[in-house]
Amino acid sequence: MNNKACKKILHKVPDGVWLLRFTIIDLPALSHYMKHLLPFIVAAFTLCLAGGQSNEKLPARSSELRKEHEEKRDQDGKINAYVDTVFRANVRVLMTVKTPTKNKYGIKMTRAYFCDGKDVVDEIDYDDGTQVIRLYKDDVLCEEFRRQRDGSVEPVSSEELAKFKGQQKELMKTLENE
Repeated sequence: MNNKACKKILHKVPDGVWLLRFTIIDLPALSHYMKHLLPFIVAAFTLCLAGGQSNEKLPARSSELRKEHEEKRDQDGKINAYVDTVFRANVRVLMTVKTPTKNKYGIKMTRAYFCDGKDVVDEIDYDDGTQVIRLYKDDVLCEEFRRQRDGSVEPVSSEELAKFKGQQKELMKTLENE
């Protein structure tokens, strides 16, 4: 029995008697099937990990992200803001604005999140340590929240919201002119 292996199997039949059964396995035939089984298992596992999705539905790769860095300067040539923008397939998705010096708004850093190229959420860090979250609809400020020291978030008053809307318009004009 060069290419065959003998295997003993004990079976219990219903009346309580154990039967001894011999099984002969042809090893070359089994190795032929095993040779083809491994690639099949790998392919099935790969499809399961991919979720069976086509390439069109897969999330965008990081190579599709493009980053730009810009320095905003005042009339004297002094840098008043660093702007880092991230694009996905040429559509803006994230913009971070850092101000190296104190400004009249007291803003230290702003992170703006975009959907379909429109600003939907801003996180603003002020010089005094307070944080604000702003919500936009069609690039227009519609709501604002203040993060408390304990991490909780509360809406700002209607008066503060109106004041911030005015400041936003003024700030956007300033950035566009520079």
